Amino acid sequence: PSIVTAKNSFLIRSFAKKSFRVDSYSEYSVQKKDNKRDTYRRKNLLIPYFELKSRFPDPERQKSPQVTKMWLSDVLMHVQPGASAQHLVQALSLLAKFARSESSRYIVITKMLNDGLFDRWWSLMTPHFESGNVNSFEVSNSMHSLGALQCKLSEDQFKLWLSCTKGYRMWETREMSMALWAVAKLKLPMPGEEIDTLVEKLLSCVAGNDHQAIANTAWSLATLQHPISDAFQEKVEQFLIERQQVFSKQELSNILWAFASSQRVLSANAWQASYDYAVPIRVRFLNSQEIVNVLWAASRMADVHTLSRSTYDALNLRCLSKMPRFQSPALSQYLFSHIDLKIPFTPQVLNQWCNRFLEISEEATIGELSAIIYGLCFEMGLIPDKTFLDAWQSAFVKQCQDPRNENAITPRGLTDVICGLGECASYVPLEADVVTVWRNQFLKKMDRFSGSDLSRILFAMKKERAATFASAILPTIIEEIKLKLDQLDGRELVQVLLTAAGHKIALEEETLKRCKELMMPLMQQMQMKTLSQVLYAFIANGYMSTKSNSMEPSSRVEPPAESPKE
Repeated sequence: PSIVTAKNSFLIRSFAKKSFRVDSYSEYSVQKKDNKRDTYRRKNLLIPYFELKSRFPDPERQKSPQVTKMWLSDVLMHVQPGASAQHLVQALSLLAKFARSESSRYIVITKMLNDGLFDRWWSLMTPHFESGNVNSFEVSNSMHSLGALQCKLSEDQFKLWLSCTKGYRMWETREMSMALWAVAKLKLPMPGEEIDTLVEKLLSCVAGNDHQAIANTAWSLATLQHPISDAFQEKVEQFLIERQQVFSKQELSNILWAFASSQRVLSANAWQASYDYAVPIRVRFLNSQEIVNVLWAASRMADVHTLSRSTYDALNLRCLSKMPRFQSPALSQYLFSHIDLKIPFTPQVLNQWCNRFLEISEEATIGELSAIIYGLCFEMGLIPDKTFLDAWQSAFVKQCQDPRNENAITPRGLTDVICGLGECASYVPLEADVVTVWRNQFLKKMDRFSGSDLSRILFAMKKERAATFASAILPTIIEEIKLKLDQLDGRELVQVLLTAAGHKIALEEETLKRCKELMMPLMQQMQMKTLSQVLYAFIANGYMSTKSNSMEPSSRVEPPAESPKE
């Protein structure tokens, strides 16, 4: 009240007419411009973006970069030396809200990177963090805004922020869920004990209207690959059974995806409340990613719960209508949903699915590419046409040659690739670049392959459908797998012996003895087909005896052209 004068009291009444909220901040100065619009230059005053939009047109709809630039400069005015923690956090929060749409996010992030805004903001905020003169809202909201803007934190910066949480005393449920969501969004290395403390504190103060916090926490735990506790699952199931109507479509899909991703199975009552009541009501409102998450979650729990045919038909129909908007993660999830549900693709669905992949193949990550070729060719047994395979090979080579994907190329992914390509290599020729890239990546990461992965690679090579991969590295694989025989089960040991015999690779007597020692205790549980393969494998490798019950070295015999029938 002390700053109100005859001059600015008129402005306050004008703001009230235009639905502006004016708090006890400093004064405004007003300038007329072209007699069309008032331009407000603010001193130490922050107006939320949604209120600013009521005065000025939306920058995106009106295509007015000038308005956007003016608004940004007004907000960035508060990221100056001497600014309080409250003003710094408010400025970052406004930028995060402004960056919700793709075009405006691009403007904000580009300005932050070019002008060093993030480094400047953090250097100004560091004294406040170090002194501990920040409240729970400022700590949680700063991390939430950083997550929304996807600003990467260094390890030291994250440790400094973590030191301000103070055991989450006096934190509200929403603040805890916002902070954990940002940590998961940025993939920060939060210690497991810290996550358990936060979740335990959240459960102690959760109320009936905290459904958004519950959903965000479930998604965060699954994204961070942190185990979901029984107490948290019990609380989520209680919300699903008693208050499933309060969850939004995004919150519901996030919860179902999180539990399926964490390999946690919902109780029968929670499943019924979700898939028999909540999902059918919301199915026509779900977007492309949400509908695929719901279907994929149902497929992951198919061994315990049965998805009704009517619910599946509704979900699948919605998926097909949204498939032109699918991104590569949604395509791979949709594929494996049908694999887990044991529902094959119809020709129409396969054609629509392949056409969408051709449109976005260049956007797929290395993990998504390996999952797609493995699921389509190996699991479903479908052979794609040359156009599809050429697009896949081009995208795979491009992703492997990108140095930023070095850590994303995993032994499991390389194994899935050869298993998938091994099924179609006889029908569609493979490009030399794919073979070269795969070999180079395998040799670089060979020591990280498990014995199970190596046996799967040998299985793909056994039928010589992937002979192009095997010509140079098969002996290397055999030598590597000798060191990991103890990791193999009976079926995998048989595959090693059969592959060596089929490609005429001699195994040492010590290796054959070790295989026999590992296999003898497992024979009681083997099926007749596997037993016949065991017998043939040892005979083909020259390790047999007709004079006693034990197998002993004998002269090697040439294996027949094809394995004997059962």
